[in-house]
Amino acid sequence: MSPVRVAARKPGSRLAARPGNGSGSEPAETAYFETEIKPRLGPDAQWLGEVGGAQKTPLLSSARCLLFPIQWEEPFGMVMIEAMACGTPVVALRRGSVPEVVTHGVTGLVCEHPAELPDAINTVHTIDPAACRDDVLTRFHPDTMAAGYERAYRRALAHTRVQHHRRAARFAQIQPGQDLLRAGRW
Repeated sequence: MSPVRVAARKPGSRLAARPGNGSGSEPAETAYFETEIKPRLGPDAQWLGEVGGAQKTPLLSSARCLLFPIQWEEPFGMVMIEAMACGTPVVALRRGSVPEVVTHGVTGLVCEHPAELPDAINTVHTIDPAACRDDVLTRFHPDTMAAGYERAYRRALAHTRVQHHRRAARFAQIQPGQDLLRAGRW
């Protein structure tokens, strides 16, 4: 069952979302939204469609949560960080980067199965908005991210240097005319 089919919504809520993966709606995604999702919104829902730019921050800041029912291995998910920076917790499925970005019970609720989403949406009010924002400022601040990338690059370079020195040491032990494959050095 699609995670969107089981997602709960509060009557009278404004819904700002887009069908698709963030890079532009695919015809199949738009058709699915029009036939399966939009009819379930109810007459009291205000559909805002895709939002961005200056519209996005006030909507995220006033949202109960960001519903992120990801169905693929999302490599990062910037929208989750944008929501948490606004103090909005994330309710998401455990796929892709979700477990790395969302701290379950602190910055949002991470669900194993789509059927768990309605309960998570109904209990997400227990998440402290300040904790969401503080977590983003701590873990995803540009200085923190840059330092993390620098550490990763230094580890990769150190590993490369070690591998290079090991290869050089192995080649230094080779005798002229020695069969490298039989000697186990290749």
